[in-house]
Amino acid sequence: MTLRTTIFVLIPFLIAIQAVPAKQSLFVQNRELPPNQRVEGVVSVVGRDSGAVEYALTVPDDAYSVTIAIDESPADLDLFVTDERGELVAYSERTEFNESITLSRIGDPPLETGRYTIEVAYQYSRPPVVAHRQLTQVPFTITATFARLNVARSLAPGEGIEGVLSPEHGMAALYEIRVPTGVEALRLDISDTDGDVDLFLSRDEIRSDPFAADYWAQSVRSSEVLIVDRDSIPPLRPGRYYVLVIDQIASEFDIPFTLTATAGQEPPASLSALPAIPASEPGTLERALVSTVELLTENAGGSGVIVSPAGHILTNFHVIRDDSGAVSQDITVGLSLDQARPPVETFVATVVATEEERDLALLQITGGRYGGTLPGGYRFPALPLRRDVPVAIGERLHFVGYPWIGGTGSRASVTYTQGVVSGFQATPFASIIKSDGEINEGNSGGAALNDAFALVGLPTQTLGVDGGQLAYITPLTAIPDEWFPLIGR
Repeated sequence: MTLRTTIFVLIPFLIAIQAVPAKQSLFVQNRELPPNQRVEGVVSVVGRDSGAVEYALTVPDDAYSVTIAIDESPADLDLFVTDERGELVAYSERTEFNESITLSRIGDPPLETGRYTIEVAYQYSRPPVVAHRQLTQVPFTITATFARLNVARSLAPGEGIEGVLSPEHGMAALYEIRVPTGVEALRLDISDTDGDVDLFLSRDEIRSDPFAADYWAQSVRSSEVLIVDRDSIPPLRPGRYYVLVIDQIASEFDIPFTLTATAGQEPPASLSALPAIPASEPGTLERALVSTVELLTENAGGSGVIVSPAGHILTNFHVIRDDSGAVSQDITVGLSLDQARPPVETFVATVVATEEERDLALLQITGGRYGGTLPGGYRFPALPLRRDVPVAIGERLHFVGYPWIGGTGSRASVTYTQGVVSGFQATPFASIIKSDGEINEGNSGGAALNDAFALVGLPTQTLGVDGGQLAYITPLTAIPDEWFPLIGR
């Protein structure tokens, strides 16, 4: 889940040839850029009226996204996109010869229906030299590729379908659902996906802007759930609905998923079974990898560590804090069942105790992701704790967690790094451990382990940017004494 976010990384490269502003002394050729067609063009680079050409692009109502791409250019050309108000909404001026820009309805700024001006510019004061020959014109091709929202297929309550979000379709897929008379509630579930997939539901009409939908479910989870009933606003009524499935972050690879529609509020039986937890021996890296879990609330998340067979989890307080600063009442627990894939959102947990000043929280797994209690005798793989013997400077540390940079898509797989104890920082409640180990946002609440793979603390924050960084680890000695009887230690 992610809000409307589109990021263009634009890093001009300094070379000996002096760059000039794109808007100075331009020969402007304004022509219509047809959708999904390759158009040949040239930019004059010699003479007073040189520097750029312009195209007009019309965005229709049913366009979800558009990618504008330059190809086959022998020199460095840049792209600029201006809206009807004359405001620059996007640009790309990297040193690659062939630039591209993607705008979508969930971007920032979002793609809008209407007219845009696309400018292709050569920004250097000297003409380019190609094969020992100075060019007077730079040829190129340009394409505006639209992703439109077309219904992939129809389904009825009680059915499930397998789909794929692909880059060529803007990481979006549209489905039609017909709700018959007598249905009191409609439930939609996303499952079997490695992406942060969101749901948007509209009645009667296809809406290219997801945030104009009647209902939506978007969070940082992949197992998204949307329930609409007679008490919803607007209330559920018989008729035709359109559900839009989107990954708002990933853009490079296909993301498979399963969409299940159910008549009623209860989850489908196919999702309720608990998976087998991989076997592992205490004191091994394999145990650390399966015992370190991902914790997800509606809009945030981090890592946690299973510390008892009954399913108690240690983590940082800030990991389970919601947007208001209060403790979240909706915590999903993900297990790493396949080390090459993001964790499977398997359980839910409740908060047992918190210590905000020390940035600590104790949770307990209470049931499966889709309801129901845990089977009798269900045991969790707990990590051994090293509480009594302090670590020393120079001692090696092992880190396990779910840093958000640890994946190529919208969710990350479990990540393991190493470091050493670099020092300590005294606080009123414990001596914080400093380490040169690599941790990042999302590692918070995860595992810091010694060479015996026993837990010595929780990675909590990093300090420093330009000159390197230090990881700060909250040691087990900071955990309140009254918590240990709760977890049976």
